[in-house]
Amino acid sequence: MRRIVGYLPRRLWLLLALLLTVLVMLASSSEVDELYVPSASVEDVVAAFYLALSVLLALGVFSIRHELAEALKELLRREPTEEGGRRRVSPLWLILNVVFLAVAYFLTARRLEEQRWEARSLLEQAVNVTSAGNMTQAVAPQSQAPVILAEGARSALAAYAPLAALAAILLALLSVVLALVEEKPPLPEGLEESFRESFLREASTALESLRLDADVRRVILELYYSLCRELRKHGVGVTAEKTAREVMHEALKLLPAVPTKALETLTYLFEKAAYSDHPLHDEDKEAAEWALTQVVSSLRGSSLGGESEEK
Repeated sequence: MRRIVGYLPRRLWLLLALLLTVLVMLASSSEVDELYVPSASVEDVVAAFYLALSVLLALGVFSIRHELAEALKELLRREPTEEGGRRRVSPLWLILNVVFLAVAYFLTARRLEEQRWEARSLLEQAVNVTSAGNMTQAVAPQSQAPVILAEGARSALAAYAPLAALAAILLALLSVVLALVEEKPPLPEGLEESFRESFLREASTALESLRLDADVRRVILELYYSLCRELRKHGVGVTAEKTAREVMHEALKLLPAVPTKALETLTYLFEKAAYSDHPLHDEDKEAAEWALTQVVSSLRGSSLGGESEEK
């Protein structure tokens, strides 16, 4: 909800608050002579409830369209062997919204079907009694049938609610598709160079610590948290909702010269160190040293290449 509120400018919210205040003052200062509450059919009430849930689901999908697009991209990129240490984060509230939609549909559809059969049976009973010529028995059914039929005839929203709900959900899914194909704006000049120097310093420190027989788990965790800090300093949005692999892809955008396999190895080791109680063995330390060596050598090589081009 906070993300949706952020889309509207502050002046518009002030204008809406002022308008609401004026309406409340006018309503409180006026005298009510007669209160009229319009009648609504059961179909319209059910349709409005179902449409409200559909719109809520569509707004939820639209508000996290970029996160869903990144998750889909990551699922397409991820190899099966890398799934073991990943923390699984699922949009549970979206799933619950879909469940609520299904429950509301099945609970209300049965009631509406019973009302239709009741109205049809009353109408058939009235027709049969009238054709038999027994007018005294036809009074009660004829007085009940128009009430139910009129209730169904007054429904104005029920006929359009399914199409409106489908359109809202399709528009939300379309926003996710557009986020998938959306091109990111170019990075500011000098941002890659500054981040490369910072990460080179952190990676070199981590590599030296590993070679001095430091604790592998502590070194990997400190390296990841320092990477997150450097990304935030350079204007990259690293929030608590982002997974380690999403942070890795953000770093790859600023470090195109770093081998992807090396960062994937470091990410896997971080997931193993942070999300499991399994001890890190000698092969994990060797994998970390290999990955950090690749990162440091690639960053130093790209830095030397940039200096030679300037000369």
